[in-house]
Amino acid sequence: MKGQYVKQFRLETKLGEDGIGEVWKGVDPSTGTCIAVKVLLKEAAEIPEIVARFVSEAGGQTSLAHPNIAAARDCVYVEGRPCIVMPLIEGERLDQILFRLQAPMALEDALPICRDVLPALAYAHAQKIVHRDVKPSNIMIDRAGSAYIIDFGIAMTQSEQHLTRFGKAGGAPHYMSPEQISGSKVDERSDIYSFGCVLYEMLTGAHVFDAEGAPGDVSFQVKNRHLREVPRHPKERNTAIPEHVDTVVMRCLEKEPSRRFASCEDLLRAIQDPTWSERPEPAATIPATRVRSRGQFRVVAAIAAAALLAAGGILGYQKMFVKPPNKEVADYTPPSQPKKSPEPPQPKPPAIETLPAQTPEPPKPGPAAQARKIVHPKPPRPTKAVKSVPRAAPVPPPPPPPMETPPATASNDKPTAFGSPKRPVRYRDAVDAKAAVTVDGNILPR
Repeated sequence: MKGQYVKQFRLETKLGEDGIGEVWKGVDPSTGTCIAVKVLLKEAAEIPEIVARFVSEAGGQTSLAHPNIAAARDCVYVEGRPCIVMPLIEGERLDQILFRLQAPMALEDALPICRDVLPALAYAHAQKIVHRDVKPSNIMIDRAGSAYIIDFGIAMTQSEQHLTRFGKAGGAPHYMSPEQISGSKVDERSDIYSFGCVLYEMLTGAHVFDAEGAPGDVSFQVKNRHLREVPRHPKERNTAIPEHVDTVVMRCLEKEPSRRFASCEDLLRAIQDPTWSERPEPAATIPATRVRSRGQFRVVAAIAAAALLAAGGILGYQKMFVKPPNKEVADYTPPSQPKKSPEPPQPKPPAIETLPAQTPEPPKPGPAAQARKIVHPKPPRPTKAVKSVPRAAPVPPPPPPPMETPPATASNDKPTAFGSPKRPVRYRDAVDAKAAVTVDGNILPR
């Protein structure tokens, strides 16, 4: 990357490298202005998720406007790799100062760094941004002695998931919080734990935990100790540390986030003011109980026993010497006041049977009402249409055959008793004439 141009700035010197990128010093040849450029590593540039997050972080850092934050000012691409342009602070990193001292830093020298770094972190937390990588190499001390927070390279908003190089947890193992190591959700109290590790190293000249003499992965051993072990008090390593500062550092290194300081402002007040303390929660009031001695219990028991004996004696005296009252005397009444005879009990009135209420029948309408009653004729029922079938004409019966009359004879031409010639006898005529019929067919009167 040396000799490459980022805008009008030429990359000249490599200043450092972290988990996902390299930091270079860029110089404008025409004006001599210097900047810092962070370039994403080639391995990380091949992962689209890291590239997207790297670019989004650059856009989020542009909103951080604090005098002690060296945040991103622009984002450009060089050879297909995104680069973040930041202001260059001429000075020395805190890790370089601690390496050069090889001894604990005086509290008078550590307090100015706390006054610059803690308000800057509080400002970032107010913007819902957690740095996640607070360590001595990300704190710059300029030539005037002012401290700056740099490299928000793995900073994330509190609502985002943690995403770092090759899917590993972000941050340096010596300064990572337990929730950051375990992959839990982090907030501003994670940065407070990390700054507590930085303050511990400034005041003692040693890390909170080290992998001393244990073979294997150093990073794993340090992280495991952050999760499981309680660190030594700073005052055990440096007796010049005030008592209240020792308490403040140990509170920053609590495993449970809820037991740490709630904000960086509270942490700064606790460091500067030995008498400062958070408002304590009101303790539950317990009613006071009176404790009695053994002698007092004996006196109380004796008094109670005496009271019981006295009560028993009074009852026994009444049973032995006090006669019960005479019933006759109690019932006696003087003559002037004759004894009232008890009133005979009055017979109870017979129970009145209550008949169920009958609903009266409605009155029948009179003749006038009946006359006024309008009778609506019922509509005629619908009749079904019957198909008429034509009937065949009746066939007349055949005419009766003509009756044959016997031929007249001479004997039959004589007049009969009825004055008419003889004709065929009919039974009806015999009946009507009340005559008898002879064998030869003549009608004779009876």
